[in-house]
Amino acid sequence: WQNSDDVYLPNFFDKVAKLYKDHLEYDVFFGNMYFIDSEDNILDELRFVPFSYKRLIYEGTVLVNQSSFFSKKAIEEIGFLREKFNFTMDYDLWLRLGKEKKFLFTKDFFGAFRLHDKSKTSNISHIGNNEHQQCLLEVGVNPFSFRFKVLRLIYLIERIFLYLLQGDIAYVLHAIIRKLTGKNLP
Repeated sequence: WQNSDDVYLPNFFDKVAKLYKDHLEYDVFFGNMYFIDSEDNILDELRFVPFSYKRLIYEGTVLVNQSSFFSKKAIEEIGFLREKFNFTMDYDLWLRLGKEKKFLFTKDFFGAFRLHDKSKTSNISHIGNNEHQQCLLEVGVNPFSFRFKVLRLIYLIERIFLYLLQGDIAYVLHAIIRKLTGKNLP
């Protein structure tokens, strides 16, 4: 699915159809994502690495609905979005899919997340934080424990290593500079 203000990129459906046809053993297909403004200008990008259920638990955003696609069969088997969540319905879905289904990552950019002042992300992120913690507790993980914090760091280091292995060196350097300076590079 796509949020009303977000977009799939041109040729997204053709790319996913080919991936699905060539890799019938997979249930979820995902790629990278852009951040765009209200005029569709690209502001930044969010890159991913191959899926890991443990990284999903300990890091959170290892794929996003704006650049993913899943089979109807997978949803019929695990259920669709749970309406009790207002913000993290996608994270909850990924947790349920991630336990049982196979994910295929491609470095293609599939979609874009629109940044604007009226989005849920801009206005109710505190609800998202609470719901994220609730999702983790439901799968038996305590997000407040020391163990969780250590594993989160380990999986972050693993993700950085995977970025480097897949050739995303400039992306890693950009993220480090942004973290150290608080500024985006052009």
